[in-house]
Amino acid sequence: MSTDQYEYHPPEVYNLPKQPFVRKVLTIMRYIACELDTPHSGDDLLFSILHFDFYNIPAEEIAKVSRRVTERAYKDKTSLRQYLKEWHNSHGLTMFTPVAEQTMMEFSPLLESWIRAAQQVSLQQLFTIIINEEHISRSPEINEHYLPGKELLSAFIAEEVLREPGLTLISFINKIDEIERADDTLPSPSPSPEIPAMDPLFINQLLSGFMMNVTALNNYLDCPLGFFYKNVIRAPYGRSESMEFGSAVHHAVEKLFQKMQDNNNTFPSTEEFIEDFLQYMSRNRESFTREAFERRLQYGKEILTNYYNTYINQWNKVVSVERNIRNVLVSGVPLKGKIDKLEFDGNKVNLVDYKTGSYEKATIKHHKFDPPGEHNPNGGDYWRQAVFYKILLDNYKQKNWQVISTEFDFIEPDARNIYRKEKVIITPADVTTVTQQIISTWNKIQEKDFYTGCGKANCRWCNFVKENNLYINLHNK
Repeated sequence: MSTDQYEYHPPEVYNLPKQPFVRKVLTIMRYIACELDTPHSGDDLLFSILHFDFYNIPAEEIAKVSRRVTERAYKDKTSLRQYLKEWHNSHGLTMFTPVAEQTMMEFSPLLESWIRAAQQVSLQQLFTIIINEEHISRSPEINEHYLPGKELLSAFIAEEVLREPGLTLISFINKIDEIERADDTLPSPSPSPEIPAMDPLFINQLLSGFMMNVTALNNYLDCPLGFFYKNVIRAPYGRSESMEFGSAVHHAVEKLFQKMQDNNNTFPSTEEFIEDFLQYMSRNRESFTREAFERRLQYGKEILTNYYNTYINQWNKVVSVERNIRNVLVSGVPLKGKIDKLEFDGNKVNLVDYKTGSYEKATIKHHKFDPPGEHNPNGGDYWRQAVFYKILLDNYKQKNWQVISTEFDFIEPDARNIYRKEKVIITPADVTTVTQQIISTWNKIQEKDFYTGCGKANCRWCNFVKENNLYINLHNK
């Protein structure tokens, strides 16, 4: 839907998603829409909903449940919604059930009733059901301060239904998405939130066996609080079509080189290459909306066919693919990493990492290849990844490999439809800098120095903590 349709909305409509109470109700509606489109795909939203002060569930209890779901998901397909449902069905409430546990167990029937209602009643009726739910309706947020936002959202829904009779929940959420995209107001800097420290025994258990990889390092340097939620608690990240699409592309390229090695250094056909991509996409269908799945299928077939034709006569066949390196000690810090491809010339190695996404955004907008400088003292994420992998392999005692360079191979073409590779030549000074980052970050993690956020205006986790009043202090940096 075009954003042109929204240019006549009054300014207060564009402010709707910014109002705390409205934002929470919209999050609930967005979660229901996700579950209607693809069941068990909205865990990131459910994680947020459980933290709403309507329900008064201790954050540590939610963290424990989230971690259990993550660990179970390594063996079986599950979700936060599924876990809560099974927990409710298998554990009866008694007078001895702790209040926090009781609230979480009672949450599953509430979720399921909302999802059923969304299939049976109108959009306006669903909105009424949600805001009249007992925890929400008795919330202190529904007072004179928040009442205008509630009434404005109700009026906006009524207006949209009048404009488009039969408007579905999913279509309504798409309208909200368009409104948020049309809002070009720049977020202003804000204080860094600090959350209460959780039980040290619980956190020690989560950190047991932790090894530093480049994603964890990047996450911590970006925001320690974000690292806590993503790497320690392992909060659900929800459905991400771009991430799953990237995984499908990685899988297809990995299989391409494995089959070449198994077939006397002869690459399989384009058709077989594309078929591996399609099979992966089909196995992970739940990560996409119906529309996104078809769109990504067509786009993937197009870019992978062109990628194959561009490089089929250039690829180095002396390679090792999808190499897992673990338990590499650097100054006492255990490192690990999964490397997409190693290209060999004797014992000299060019390390290759595949990237999906915009080449222009990575290089021009986000400066991911930049070394440390005035505007980014820690350097860009891709620069650090290149150096981290060199450190990892240079300290890998099982092989006498010499990393000469790291190359980032963009599988999506740039704006001019050209396939790009970005090679990073690594200096001894780079190695020293990233080694220091590794050691410093490791020590801070061991000291549990991850309860205070970065305070960046667009930081998801800092904003999550502030929106749900989970902080005990706000620090001006």
